[in-house]
Amino acid sequence: MFLPEANWRLGTQKRSIGTAVGIGRSVPEALVKALTYQEDDFGKTRLAAMHQLTSSQLDQVLIHPEANRIYSIFEALRRGYSTDEIAELTHIESYYISELKRVQQVMEQLYTGTWDAQIYRQAKDLGLPDATIARITEQSFETIRTASQTWQVNRTYKEVDPAAGEFEQHSARFYASFERENESQPAPGKRVLVVGPGHGP
Repeated sequence: MFLPEANWRLGTQKRSIGTAVGIGRSVPEALVKALTYQEDDFGKTRLAAMHQLTSSQLDQVLIHPEANRIYSIFEALRRGYSTDEIAELTHIESYYISELKRVQQVMEQLYTGTWDAQIYRQAKDLGLPDATIARITEQSFETIRTASQTWQVNRTYKEVDPAAGEFEQHSARFYASFERENESQPAPGKRVLVVGPGHGP
């Protein structure tokens, strides 16, 4: 539920603002997946609201964290703020700002309706699902799927590594990606399909 009168500024007081989890081979892919699960239009409405802010107002939103702070960072990148400027205002490591800039550049092209095989591949590498790309580019889902098949951009599955490579472990849990190598192999014998998160009681 959206509460327009609520104070969205984050501080030391504990607040419930919701969570979203994304797993990917890179910071942008994991982040984009989490944002996509949160909002179907990838924050298009929130980004439009950020467009209306003056430079002074935008600086204040960057300095004082709110629940949707990431969209203010996208807006600052769109306006030409350098990664160092944003890092100084937000106190977020410049590496992560640079990774967000990769996302912003691809999203900007999609929002303007400019997309081809290269942009589509970049969007998929960032973790954007076809349904989201269709909404952003105002194309039909069938058009996006046909392009995917024509350009042979195929989904692969990577195993979740609980030890981050420190130990030889196999979780038998996989997440979708668009890398070339597929780590998921069909299991022999009978199989069971679990619909839902698969958690126990």
